[in-house]
Amino acid sequence: MSNSKNTFTDNLSVFWALLQRDLFLLKKSLRTKLIDGFFLLIPEVITFGYLFPLLGMPTAFIPSLFIGAGFVFTFFILGYGFVMPIAYALPHGHIFNYQLTLPLPKRWLLAEYVTYFVIETTLVCSPLIIIGIIILGPLFTIVKTQWFLFIITYLLALVLFGLLFLSACFVYEFTWFRDNLWPRRLSPLFTFSTMLFTWSAVKKFSPFISKLLLLNPITYVTEGLRASLLGGHEHLPLIFSIPALLGWILFYCWQLRRGLYKKLDPV
Repeated sequence: MSNSKNTFTDNLSVFWALLQRDLFLLKKSLRTKLIDGFFLLIPEVITFGYLFPLLGMPTAFIPSLFIGAGFVFTFFILGYGFVMPIAYALPHGHIFNYQLTLPLPKRWLLAEYVTYFVIETTLVCSPLIIIGIIILGPLFTIVKTQWFLFIITYLLALVLFGLLFLSACFVYEFTWFRDNLWPRRLSPLFTFSTMLFTWSAVKKFSPFISKLLLLNPITYVTEGLRASLLGGHEHLPLIFSIPALLGWILFYCWQLRRGLYKKLDPV
């Protein structure tokens, strides 16, 4: 059956079959994934809940820093680990050899990869988010949490990270990806965002720098999660963060599509 003649139902059926296969494999490794989540949780809670206050950090800063340097930095680690096997396999022609024979357009195949990343990352990060907030309870004021908007922002953030890393392994050659992705691409995204501070604090210090930070998609991830989970007026409003996340998702979709055809059809 030709991909071009597939109906939406045909594509959805194959998509669901691939996702079921990956979820079955995830189920077999679920215990290990949850243990990974707890190993992320323990040092994060000790660092943000106890060491930073002992060093003199005001406790009012802890929730925002925990979300930025805790939640979001974990997305960087998991995203890189997720696509590294794909990036390694691409030069050897291993990746997609089986999937390309399926009656499924490439965009649906990549959507399945991103969907699986969202599910896997949610499972690994659940202990960090739920138990971490419970343990750090006195430091968190979640009575103003907008849970529906938090879930929407959280899912958009994971989709963005999935597309960011997946597009990177298709756009760049493996040796460049392995040697230069962290220092030349990820480190600037990490450093010149609001992961370690709030956007409103930067705006008070320098309105110009605060505007530059708006060019970074990670700013909208951190500020969106903070605004929806913590509430208050100290963070970038969700009316700006959510549309910006959608815009960056579209950008990385375009970059992924360009990288895909460059890698698989370089002529």
